[in-house]
Amino acid sequence: MKSMQCQTSLCSRCRHYTPEGRRGGQCGLLGVQVKGSWKACSLVMPVFFTQATMLESLEALLQPLEKELQVAEEKRTLEVLYSSKR
Repeated sequence: MKSMQCQTSLCSRCRHYTPEGRRGGQCGLLGVQVKGSWKACSLVMPVFFTQATMLESLEALLQPLEKELQVAEEKRTLEVLYSSKR
């Protein structure tokens, strides 16, 4: 399965980051103190992430699953046809 490709590499560039003080901040998603210079976690979401971008990412994740379901359905159909000829 593919993961979402994201260019956000630092906590300070994440949508969930709220700056507090000079160098630190709060992660709104995890509810913990973080430093803006830390490497972003796997839950990172760019500040300007749109619904359309998210839908495109989800569609890219679903395509292999749809193909797999289609192959499984074709296999079942062939098994039924083969067993009815016996």
